[in-house]
Amino acid sequence: MFGRQHLHRGADHGGAGIQPLQVDAPAGFDQRSRHREGAAHGVDGSEGRRWGLGAGRHAGKSGGAGVKEASPPGMVPPPGPGIEEGGGAARPGPRTPAGRTDHMPAARGAIPAAAAMIALGLAGPAAAQAPTAVQVIEAFEGVVGPIRTHRPSHAKGTCAAGSFTATPEGTRLSVSPVFGGQAVPAIIRFGVGGSTPTASDTARSTRGLSIRFQPPGAAPWDMANISAPIFGAPTPEAFVENLRVRRPDPATGRPDQARIDAFVAANPKVALQGRWLAATLPPASFASTPYWGVNTFRFRGADGEVRPARWVFEPAAGVARLTEEQMRSLPTDFLAEELRGRVARAPVAFDMVLQFPGPGDDLNDPTMAWPDDRPRTTVGRLLVTEVAAGPGGACDRISYLALANAPGVEFSDDPILRARPAPYAVSLSKRSQQP
Repeated sequence: MFGRQHLHRGADHGGAGIQPLQVDAPAGFDQRSRHREGAAHGVDGSEGRRWGLGAGRHAGKSGGAGVKEASPPGMVPPPGPGIEEGGGAARPGPRTPAGRTDHMPAARGAIPAAAAMIALGLAGPAAAQAPTAVQVIEAFEGVVGPIRTHRPSHAKGTCAAGSFTATPEGTRLSVSPVFGGQAVPAIIRFGVGGSTPTASDTARSTRGLSIRFQPPGAAPWDMANISAPIFGAPTPEAFVENLRVRRPDPATGRPDQARIDAFVAANPKVALQGRWLAATLPPASFASTPYWGVNTFRFRGADGEVRPARWVFEPAAGVARLTEEQMRSLPTDFLAEELRGRVARAPVAFDMVLQFPGPGDDLNDPTMAWPDDRPRTTVGRLLVTEVAAGPGGACDRISYLALANAPGVEFSDDPILRARPAPYAVSLSKRSQQP
């Protein structure tokens, strides 16, 4: 996939290859939802029956660390976390001796798809005055500078590959080919929050898990997940304005703190992600943190019923975080090499768990988490079996645009979700124009 000279394989797979955009902000979080590491979540009988899950079904492990204390007033997510495309620089991957790029399949029709998304603007019905895709990217560039070679968020990352196999429950709950029950090849990218490829692996920022599922004979499905349970803004308008108020003043080279404080006071939900990150120790490994899909999707089951759900990828190895001492002593680059060593010993596994809402849960605000006692069920397992030996790889050429996989997985009315794909396309187009 990466070419034999460019990868580390999971030892248990004996070298068998896999056959052939992020939002860096968490999904729903509020004081009702304090995700506890390692905690099991039972399913309430009545709610389980409501979504056709069966009473007493259990969902496995936890969410993440809860907020222990509030951060100072006005704390907001750093500008790097925001829209996570899941990739790195838009450049060719490693070349094989034959002169071809690595063996992992490239994104099919990536550039034409990007052009189409730009032409369409937002990827679904947009609210009045919603920012355009170009305005979203301009807001990023006002804070982090021109986009040339790297994505504006989660610029630092590592390409990987593996497969996803649905459980029988996953096959029942979605008619998407990805949930057909067979092993589906996947192109994977792990990322570190921030707008620079030199971001620190010990920072209190999000980590990203972006996946392209490639079911044989069917359209690919992309997703971008983050290691925090809430997004950084409730609407596209708030997201863009939260960036704009951080644009440095040309006279001082610094943002106007009074302007930031006023915006946060008027829009307190934009501070929730920053508070969560400030109160949560960073992951000790790409393989030891949950990754949330933060938005609500509609899952169409084999029975014809459509069920709203959110998901989280829970690490089979359990949750492990850095200590304060490790944050001070570890180098700024250790996560990629740690993952390579781990996968060389055995594949890394994540369980995909769906969570279903209860009465009163907000389906369309990704800054509000659903309570832990909501029904949950495991719908599949992701195996990471290969990791690129260095920077670059097949994931760099993917912008993870195809966030829905109709009819099995469809968009909800969440305005943030519907606004995500088009800015990914604009960013990809900018990077693709560079030599």
